[in-house]
Amino acid sequence: MNPEDDQDNPLRRKHPRTPHVSRLHILLPGEAETPEDLMGSVVDVSPEGLGVLTSKAIPDGHTVQVVMDGPSLGLPVNLRGTVRWCKDEGEDTYFLGIRLHEEELPLWHDILLDTV
Repeated sequence: MNPEDDQDNPLRRKHPRTPHVSRLHILLPGEAETPEDLMGSVVDVSPEGLGVLTSKAIPDGHTVQVVMDGPSLGLPVNLRGTVRWCKDEGEDTYFLGIRLHEEELPLWHDILLDTV
């Protein structure tokens, strides 16, 4: 296997990852009136996205809405992104790479400056 094909290989990554732990909700848009709500934990963050652990696999290419506490007064922050990859970690745990949409990046950068 080429080391640059490995999702965990730092050589493959465009940006370094910073460890970060916090809870979040992932809203999965669907055909229902209300999106499915899935709990998760942020594991690491980068300038363009975040690594998340969840109890459900979400296919690559899926658009999701991430809801997490913001740095100011704990008010919720809503960010939209696309699942870039999903890795089965075993025991009903999945590690997702979520790339935030371009229009979300200015707010995300402000959050990173306040929290990391």
